[in-house]
Amino acid sequence: MMLLHDSTVLVEDLEKEVFISELDDVPGLPLSLDGYSLEGLKSSFSTTETELSIPKSESHDSGDSVEPPTQFETIQQTFQNAQSQWIDDPIISQWRDPNHRIHQVLSKVNALHHTWSSIPNSPFSPAASMPNRQIGRILAEVGLPWHNNQINMPDEVDTSWPFHFKSFEREVIQAKGTRVGDPAASGYVCNYSEANLYCIRALQQELREKCPTRKPLVVFDRFNAELLQSAKVFFGLELYHVDLSQGKEKVLRDVMVATCDGIRPIIFAATLGNASGESDDLGTIREISGVLHLLLHVDASRNFDYVTTMPEDRRRQLGCARLALGMKPLDRPIQTYDGSIIASTIVAGGLNLDASAPAVALKPASLGGKHARVAYTRASDSTLAGSRDAVSVLWLALQEFRFGESGYRAVYQRCAELRAELIRVLRLAGVTAIAPTTTLDVVIKTSSVDQNERLIGLVGSLTERGEVILTIQPGVTPEDVNSVIAIMSSSTDHPHGIVSNIRSNDNSISNFPLSEGIIDDLRATVESWKTATRSAAGYPFHMGSLSALGPIIGRFLDTPIPQDWVQERSAEILRARIEAFGCCKDQSVFQGAFTNGSTMGNRVGIHVALAHFPGAFVYFSSESHYSVAKTLRDCDELTNRWGDHQATTTTMTNGRSRERRRTSPRYAQIPCYADGSMSVEALVRQAAADKQRWCMERGGEGGEEFRVVLFANMGTTFVGARDDIVRIRDALRTEAGIKISYIHVDGALDFGFDSCGITLGPPPGFSGEGKGTPTSNAMAVQGITLSHHKAMGGTVSGEVLCYSPGGELASLVSPVEPRIVFETWLYGQVYTPADAAAMLAYCRANAARLIRGLEALGVATKTKAKTPQQNENNREGEGESKGEGEGEIQQEQQQMIVVLERPPAWIIEEFSLRPEGDWVHFIPMPHVSAETVDFFVERIAAVDRQCGVAFGYVAPLLSAAFAPARPEPVTLNRVHCCSRGIQAEEIVRRAAAAAAPLRLRSSGAGTAAVLLGEKGEHLLARSSSGSDDGIGGIVKVCLRGSVSIAVTSGSNNDNDGDNGHLQAVFLAESMRDMSIRVGPIMLASCHVRSAQSTVDIAKQLWGFMARHMHARLQLDELSYSVYLF
Repeated sequence: MMLLHDSTVLVEDLEKEVFISELDDVPGLPLSLDGYSLEGLKSSFSTTETELSIPKSESHDSGDSVEPPTQFETIQQTFQNAQSQWIDDPIISQWRDPNHRIHQVLSKVNALHHTWSSIPNSPFSPAASMPNRQIGRILAEVGLPWHNNQINMPDEVDTSWPFHFKSFEREVIQAKGTRVGDPAASGYVCNYSEANLYCIRALQQELREKCPTRKPLVVFDRFNAELLQSAKVFFGLELYHVDLSQGKEKVLRDVMVATCDGIRPIIFAATLGNASGESDDLGTIREISGVLHLLLHVDASRNFDYVTTMPEDRRRQLGCARLALGMKPLDRPIQTYDGSIIASTIVAGGLNLDASAPAVALKPASLGGKHARVAYTRASDSTLAGSRDAVSVLWLALQEFRFGESGYRAVYQRCAELRAELIRVLRLAGVTAIAPTTTLDVVIKTSSVDQNERLIGLVGSLTERGEVILTIQPGVTPEDVNSVIAIMSSSTDHPHGIVSNIRSNDNSISNFPLSEGIIDDLRATVESWKTATRSAAGYPFHMGSLSALGPIIGRFLDTPIPQDWVQERSAEILRARIEAFGCCKDQSVFQGAFTNGSTMGNRVGIHVALAHFPGAFVYFSSESHYSVAKTLRDCDELTNRWGDHQATTTTMTNGRSRERRRTSPRYAQIPCYADGSMSVEALVRQAAADKQRWCMERGGEGGEEFRVVLFANMGTTFVGARDDIVRIRDALRTEAGIKISYIHVDGALDFGFDSCGITLGPPPGFSGEGKGTPTSNAMAVQGITLSHHKAMGGTVSGEVLCYSPGGELASLVSPVEPRIVFETWLYGQVYTPADAAAMLAYCRANAARLIRGLEALGVATKTKAKTPQQNENNREGEGESKGEGEGEIQQEQQQMIVVLERPPAWIIEEFSLRPEGDWVHFIPMPHVSAETVDFFVERIAAVDRQCGVAFGYVAPLLSAAFAPARPEPVTLNRVHCCSRGIQAEEIVRRAAAAAAPLRLRSSGAGTAAVLLGEKGEHLLARSSSGSDDGIGGIVKVCLRGSVSIAVTSGSNNDNDGDNGHLQAVFLAESMRDMSIRVGPIMLASCHVRSAQSTVDIAKQLWGFMARHMHARLQLDELSYSVYLF
């Protein structure tokens, strides 16, 4: 045992702790409790009325004195008062009827709210932090929750999707990064589990890049072992547990053996405070880092703000090292020149210390691998969960804005002093207790059973060792501390009179109000969302339900939801969900869990399938959600899951052949039919080829069966297609002799309406005790994913159900915010299956309405479009094309997602549409009314009308310019990606054959093409930037902008590509900010003498279009340059 300071702070089990029997000489602590200590402590934190007085225009006191208008309303009154913001649909409009069944549900909800809000405050409960309750009250006051989604990283902002608080998130990351020396830190806000997994994944990516042939080892002591088990499965990591209390030499010997004499790099996962009040000794980790190749990950989710704002004198007294976020060479120690500990990743928590509370995943911006860009979200695919709840992000941000570094320091200093007083009194009562250095916990080691029960009644937690942990968090008062003293001194001779010496008027957290300006900004933001929601039609989110139910849910934002209620309702909801998918007899072999979104649900579902069949080949379609490919890429490139299955490839280097062993991944992305469903024929070919290769690799060995895991879609993200599971199963069996071992279905959207005929059942051939009964149902699957925020429109979250007789699912999921369970229960009470069916019919009716409107305008949609190859196949009558045609076109009345060719970018922006290639989709979810559908069609029609006016102005001018002697009429058409007029493919073909740009030289009054020589040869001056590739790329970008203009002569319906028909193309790119970026001009070479005139006319054309469209023109060095074809 090594004493660190005046025999008051000791190291026990290599963890620095304050032991109560040695606190007599701690500087600054009174020596007795004669009526002055706690009272004096209270007085030292009291402030006068003058000090607390802050003008209303500058700040908002978020303490108990400020009550939102609905604080004393019943739930029914709140519901009625919010009708002015409702977004009506066939279901919500019925709720105005006072006799509707929803009012019975509201009575139940009102009773719950009354009961829960009447529960006495639990001061030592992490989930009942007073600052968080006050912020929850403010969130409800400004109009939250409203439908939102914090999708993608904080610095990836899609301007067409305003329903987020990313500016707040960026400030949180900067503030917390600055406190560990990196104001440019990267990361995002999520829950505690995801934050740790994201950081560990980033470290693994870094080590894979630096040490590609050496597999990382995760070493840990007191870190959350269950969480690391998830990391092991998700990322293919190997875990190694050490006991740091055994000292440097023993730990080093053990780790050297585990890392093959130090060859393998290490991710050391350390905690500064786990749920049992324990923390890892960073000193020992620092010592071994000088010998081992080690990167440090620190979980400070319970105490980041405490340890990073601790006064320096207090830090030195406790021997608590300062954290520094950064990267270091692998062969260097984790200590800096000033003694700071370098953590390569950190999970930073806020005031709320609960496991489901939001936290910040922090890493240096340069650390981690590169991520693929997803066109659908206009961002990189780098987060683990994809979608995120913006309200949780805002909660953490408002804490930061309210307190800041100085506020945290003051509040936590008060907590530390309250804890010291508590420990001193416990010493007088003869109680053994510990105050860990890096947390504000009090660990009571000696207490009776009765005392334990009473302490747990204060929402302390009981560890496996029978110790009770109390957390002295902000909001804990001297009166709360006195309640602990009363419990622990009740069976001793200690005088009880001290209780009467404490008055309950100290609340120092009210000294840190939240700026009124911030609250006004939030209120204005939510008001703007109410307007923007009506036309947001790009994501499959029902954004209207919270317009009616959000104010009800908001009443619970400042009310802790009892954990026992959460657990009971969770179990009920998941049991009911399993039954809804036809599983009654074998329900025990299926497990369900809440997730923070369907992205995480897909990851979990895939890994549960692979837990059952580790060597299986996984197949998914090219239209599957991007999270599927990401998960399987992790299995391949990051975790090297299939490292034992290798193939030899031959490459040429400097003229020499070279053989290289590479892993052969056991997954494949299967092409789709035109309607987005998986191509059965392509799947059969791929699976048959994989089986043949698998058999060759095994060399004829028997015993093992070729296994297939199918990841199927029930409503794909972009086109809403459903994979034909029955046909796939039959085709694989009859044509390739392959049986599917496990099927997981992603029905994130569609399962929100109904089960789509899908049932849950054990894998084929699994029978017997504990395995479930085999099912003959052709639609039986083993796992499903669904979302709460899509069909129903609740908080970003979801569920995953899996065949899990051995508990395979349990180790891969983590706690979710109690609000998610409450919302899911509420939606289940409010919406009936008939309501869901009515909403689906309403969406489909509006989709059909949209298709009819678009067809009337000649706009191509996916329901009608065929690729040239499909047309060719159908003409030739190939056997396979007939099968592919079966899945090509969905019935219009069954279609919910309408895929159309790209309109101008400002229309994409206005309606929050999602682009992929030449297409966008419009999803008329229940909040999108028929009026919005008609308005969207009108916006496209208006573009054609505005273009038509401008075309009428310039068509005669172009006709005369191209044929001065005998003007021939020309026609101007706006070029569409996939429909009428001159086809985009034709223009791209002409662009590929175009010459370098014609340089127009000054000649007298202006710029003109200069003709030289008696025979009139024209000089083609080549610019340094001109190239065929350049114009080809420009053409593709401009054509997708849907404002480029083609000039043709002759028959308007003749698209044979003859040079005499396409005369010129005025290229331009539409921009999301209602501007047009003018591009080059493609001009038929026969009109080279008219180049200058064509440029002059083009300037007029774009001027007319900008004027009539109320658009702004952007010009650059390529604007009006001329390319000949």
